[in-house]
Amino acid sequence: MRTSFKLFLSCFFALTLSAVFSTVVSAQFRPDRIELDHGVFYDGNGQALSDAQVRSLFGDDIYHETYVGARQQFRSGRTLLTGGLVALGAGLACTIVSANSAETGFDGDYYYDDSALAGIWLGIITMAAGGIAIDAGIPLMIIGTRRLAWMEGEYNSRPAPAWSLSFRQTANGAGLVLSF
Repeated sequence: MRTSFKLFLSCFFALTLSAVFSTVVSAQFRPDRIELDHGVFYDGNGQALSDAQVRSLFGDDIYHETYVGARQQFRSGRTLLTGGLVALGAGLACTIVSANSAETGFDGDYYYDDSALAGIWLGIITMAAGGIAIDAGIPLMIIGTRRLAWMEGEYNSRPAPAWSLSFRQTANGAGLVLSF
């Protein structure tokens, strides 16, 4: 009976300590500064922050209200801008190639080939669609970047705690760390 009780107590304390340790370790992630680069947050060591880390730094309200929407705006704007530039280049190439083959001359009389005119119009329409995508993508990127930059400024303006006491990994294993 005593052995089973000791086993029960040791398991109970092991589970309790592991729960406390995991809570302390997860709550202690707080870099001094964060940096924003191309829509991604980085800590002071240059490591990209995961969505879970951003959520733990800012809390659920700012994460859901600002971060998720700002990242979607930035990504959508970047996708529209890239697609628009590709469409603009493809339309320009199609227009130039079709225009060069459109004029066919015979004894001073020029006429236009209908397939070449269709290529010119296709190029013009593709360039117009690319321009519209660029016009929609640039504001989305700017708005998303500004919202993320606001989050960066809010975080970096917070005062760092004067001291902290935590249980975490050290050079010799795990230990209680007091930081000033």
